[in-house]
Amino acid sequence: MDAFEYRTHGIIPDPLLGQNFLIDRSVMEQEIELLSLSRDDSVLEIGPGMGWVTEMILPRCGSMTVVEKDRRFEPRLAGLGAAHPNLRIVWADAMTADLPPFTKAISNLPFRIALPLTFRILEKDFSAAALVYQKRLADRICASSGQDHFCRLSVQIRRLAEARLIRIIPPAAFRPKPAVDCALVLLKKRVLFDVADTAYFKRVLDHLFFRRDLSCREALADLFRGREGDLDSCVSELGPNAAAAVQTLDVMDFGAIVRALYERAVDVAEIPNDLKRKSQKILKEEAGHEGRRGHALSDDSRHERDRKGRRAPTRRSGDGPRPRGRKRR
Repeated sequence: MDAFEYRTHGIIPDPLLGQNFLIDRSVMEQEIELLSLSRDDSVLEIGPGMGWVTEMILPRCGSMTVVEKDRRFEPRLAGLGAAHPNLRIVWADAMTADLPPFTKAISNLPFRIALPLTFRILEKDFSAAALVYQKRLADRICASSGQDHFCRLSVQIRRLAEARLIRIIPPAAFRPKPAVDCALVLLKKRVLFDVADTAYFKRVLDHLFFRRDLSCREALADLFRGREGDLDSCVSELGPNAAAAVQTLDVMDFGAIVRALYERAVDVAEIPNDLKRKSQKILKEEAGHEGRRGHALSDDSRHERDRKGRRAPTRRSGDGPRPRGRKRR
């Protein structure tokens, strides 16, 4: 595939639309292979662009719908539609369009709306989706309990689907080249548990992951001030996991916690965004500090430091913020 075919059609990637065109055929083929397509499948593709992936899928499925906002691709996609009667083209913004029923989905998701588009896809009943994200977002989506990147988003996604990071995609696979690595993720839809109130579910997860290093009981304690009996009743439903650190709980544990709080009408306040951003900034600074310190120490010096017993407990990049003392002048 000619990386500059877009230009021959008078198309320049639009940064306002988050356009980084995938040009690596091996990635496209792997995306398609992951879906195990058959003639029984109806496929949804968001952002087909020049339709390279579209053209590869059409002979392998029963029907295909592509949702594209950028009309500059109309001549190319219209040509595909004329050659393949099983192709339907929807000219609309995928964030607001009515998405049709589908069994499989595929997309190189625009970076700035990748997450809301993912949740739009997850609202539907489907079997598999092959999606390309920025790697740092893919890490959070696919993280399992206890891993550094495990967070509220991990729980939200994994409640609704199995998530597996398939491969890292370097910037050279795109035009223009993004500043970061990307990753191919396979989602397989399955719902582990339902929630009565999605907004309440998110607030509870925020509350818990803001206290990720605490035990589950400790993290919940301030929600039950003056209602210690209700706290005991709530955590008793969690069994031994009540003593486990929040970051080590599995997805089903979070479902049990949210259900117990909701049934007891426990009020959970929303954490202000500025406080979330401050926490995330501290985490990034600590991760960078730990990385620089680790590289500066040789294996011998680390061994000597450990032998003398002066090594501080290791903190991971996903741990909660460390309390900070007053700076020395």
